[in-house]
Amino acid sequence: MTAAALQQPEVPSPLEIALGYNRLQWPVFPCRHAPEDVADLQTGEIETRGAKTPLISNGLNGASLNAPLIGRWWARFPDAMIGIPTGKKIGAWVLDIDVPPGHADGRLWLAEMEARHGKLPPTRTATTASGGRHYFWKYSSDVKNRASIGPGADLRGEGGYVIAAGSVMADGRRYAWDNDFDIAEAPLWLIELATPQQSAPTPGQAFDYRTRATDRYVEASVDDELRILASTAQGGRGHQVNASAYNLGRFVGANLLSRSEAEAGLFAAAQANGVAQKDGERETWAKIRRGLDAGMLKPKHIPEREVADNTPPMDHSRMVERAREKSAAQKLEAANDNVPSAPTITELPVVNPADWQGKEVPPREWFIADWIPHRQVTILSGDGGVGKSLLALQFGAASALAVDTAGLSPKPGKVLYLGAEDEEDEFHRRLADIVRGHGRHLSDLSDFRLVPMADLDALLAVPDAKGVLQPTKVWTKFCELARSFEPRFIVLDTVADLFGGDEIKRGQARQFIGMLRKLAIELDCSIMLLAHPSQEGIRSGTGSSGSTGWKNSSRSMLYFSRSDDKEADTDLRFLANKKINYAGVGNEIRLRWESGCFVPEVAGSSPAIGLLKRQAERTFIDLLRTFSRTGQHVGASPGTNFAPAKMAKHPSAVGVSKKSLEAAMQRLLEDGTIKLVWEGPASKQRQRLIVTADDYFSRKRDEE
Repeated sequence: MTAAALQQPEVPSPLEIALGYNRLQWPVFPCRHAPEDVADLQTGEIETRGAKTPLISNGLNGASLNAPLIGRWWARFPDAMIGIPTGKKIGAWVLDIDVPPGHADGRLWLAEMEARHGKLPPTRTATTASGGRHYFWKYSSDVKNRASIGPGADLRGEGGYVIAAGSVMADGRRYAWDNDFDIAEAPLWLIELATPQQSAPTPGQAFDYRTRATDRYVEASVDDELRILASTAQGGRGHQVNASAYNLGRFVGANLLSRSEAEAGLFAAAQANGVAQKDGERETWAKIRRGLDAGMLKPKHIPEREVADNTPPMDHSRMVERAREKSAAQKLEAANDNVPSAPTITELPVVNPADWQGKEVPPREWFIADWIPHRQVTILSGDGGVGKSLLALQFGAASALAVDTAGLSPKPGKVLYLGAEDEEDEFHRRLADIVRGHGRHLSDLSDFRLVPMADLDALLAVPDAKGVLQPTKVWTKFCELARSFEPRFIVLDTVADLFGGDEIKRGQARQFIGMLRKLAIELDCSIMLLAHPSQEGIRSGTGSSGSTGWKNSSRSMLYFSRSDDKEADTDLRFLANKKINYAGVGNEIRLRWESGCFVPEVAGSSPAIGLLKRQAERTFIDLLRTFSRTGQHVGASPGTNFAPAKMAKHPSAVGVSKKSLEAAMQRLLEDGTIKLVWEGPASKQRQRLIVTADDYFSRKRDEE
């Protein structure tokens, strides 16, 4: 081997490059490095997916910063190129300059623009596999994903993506960085080209706005609707904004008109009739978006065209339906880097177990060993008032704090809690008790995120007219939050508030659990779903609710309950494992509610109860020192100055009862941490409690 060969640096693998972008906090996803034939499972057709198209079902929306998930992607697709979503997620948008063959020469357009406006400032650039160039510019919310701002020139902004430098196509062509410059602000002339504005006509001015719809029927309908809005007289303009936005939203919902095109046309028409100036841009945009959102829920049906001969009319309904299902994500060729992925599964994942020979068997992963499996949905069922929300909150807080709790050991990590039953103030109180019981502070919960929705519509999925569950906007927003935060543990509280279907319909229950499981697998996390048991579930002790679909679809089901004995201790609870696919069933632990959280129930005075006992003892010592410092003497005998009674009323003792403080005082006296001293004349001595370590005068006498 020659010296030159020895000096050649080792080329990093696609996975190593992807993880490099991960360290830059740029989310990534795998894309095809060559065209690929795949079967459409719905139609049976063989389709060709072009190079640069996503290899995961949710495309650029699935871009992740989760290193383990990235590792699994590239283990499955080792030669995949690296897709990066442009826009806010990376803090940059991209000017994409294409070159022949197959495209107009964008270099000629750019040269003309630079001759007219001046040279582009230095910024980070990359050469594409075809010889084109990506210019990276600092993020602007106004720059959207847009094709052809000039011949051979496209924009990759919010909603788009590019193939990242370091990616290699099947034929060996590479994407590579040209420099390591900082990403610069785009020049004003380029920003103006990237964010074209319709001229703002004055009220009464003739309105002329041309849509770019490709269907003549759609184009005529949209133009007519915009002219109606533009010519609406004062008194009905605000209502017409809503009505016109709704009508155009129906075209958007049918994938016959782009939303950005509809928004631009509606706002230009609102400026023409003067309502935008009267109500203000913010209110006008809000009306437009609300109307579009409503219209998109009822997509427009396109009437069949009349024919001039006797040929029987063709039924276009199937063609239109298939076009809607496939959408732009399933185009046969990726003309640029922004071809979105298919919305449905198009190929079966086939595994040959013989390939596992010689490979290490992957260990079973748990959030809590033998109780809550990882990457699965666990149902925690419990009657109202038993404390299941508090227990789930305690599990989550312990994970975020990286501590054991209730005799169990949750895996440390980030936690996301969606609570639809309690308000923010109640969560504040509960978490304050929990962190105090663990000897920590609320400031230690930096890895915990709470979404309180007690006063909001929190439904995550509702059935359509055919009874098939459809995700809501709340679910979409929640998934976006989860993907950006990347929690290890998610709590959804409760089924009654989050599930919009019929709990006794097995199919809907399985669909809902399947929707949650998909997110758990995607984010490499555990999900706990809280539920109320049915009366039969309470009577039988199984904790089941509604259809068997809930229990059968989940991989673990826990039941939290009180004793049936009315004379039993009201603070005692039982956590039982009613189903677990990966461990033994029937495990049960006894927990006790003390000072705002649950601790293991252990006979006698074992330190296993120590969580809450230590907290009560710390509170007692801290308050005793406070009282001593301020001249408030307290004693150990019931009466006016009884220490536990006075301490329980102090603001710093929130969550610690008089009973707990009295027990703490006795333990501290017995182990010598605190002691009684007597003061005053022999005829009228008074007792006073002090911390032994603070008894300066006794130590001084001992020293002498």
